[in-house]
Amino acid sequence: MPKKPQTYRADESPGVTGTELFRPPPPLEPADQTILDALCRPVLDGDAFTPPATPDEIAAQVGLAESVVTSRLERLCGAFEVDDVPNLAMEAIRRGAARP
Repeated sequence: MPKKPQTYRADESPGVTGTELFRPPPPLEPADQTILDALCRPVLDGDAFTPPATPDEIAAQVGLAESVVTSRLERLCGAFEVDDVPNLAMEAIRRGAARP
């Protein structure tokens, strides 16, 4: 017997809810905001395929040790609930946390 196609009603479809789409960014310390801005600057200034800044590039821009930048990026990944730095950049831009 052929399998019937599955249908969903709008109120029972799986996926992202409207409130998840428009969550504001978490509160950021000034140093974290500076690091986040430096991370996202290449993406904001480039095209869709431009990668975010690397920890050593960020460290050179903001005048901190690379280990400090890496530690703060890891903490920011947790705050934005993402697994890695490229996704952090995309999520920060999507949620309006990155300033050009």
